[in-house]
Amino acid sequence: MKGLCSLMVVSFSILSTACAPDLVHNKLDNKLEFSNLVSDYRVTDVNNYGCEKIGRSSLLHILKTGQEVSDRDIHDHYSTTGCTINGRLYVNGRPTHFTFDYGGIFIFSNGMKLGCGKSCCKGGFTFCSYDDEDLNGS
Repeated sequence: MKGLCSLMVVSFSILSTACAPDLVHNKLDNKLEFSNLVSDYRVTDVNNYGCEKIGRSSLLHILKTGQEVSDRDIHDHYSTTGCTINGRLYVNGRPTHFTFDYGGIFIFSNGMKLGCGKSCCKGGFTFCSYDDEDLNGS
């Protein structure tokens, strides 16, 4: 079946979403495309916060509305929670592993980081730690 999907994508690009469930185009960077999100949703809770399970729709929301961030951005404007899950997906057609911190931060094995920033956090989105203020106190 996998070969058939590849053939269909090449031959009929309109059908590509049928072979790539959860195809997400990032709203802030139209060059970013995510697909085939897979995780066992096993939570690592290093701070013993009693982290609740996260749902697939929350992860897809961040992929769709998040923004690419640097380590400095994370340091200055986000809080990490110690509640994480791991998984894999495709970023622009390339397989990539990820760690997701419940503060709204994806860290991909290709070096890219995606944070749930201002537009992602609208409406009281639960997995958002973004703050416009400089959190490092300087």
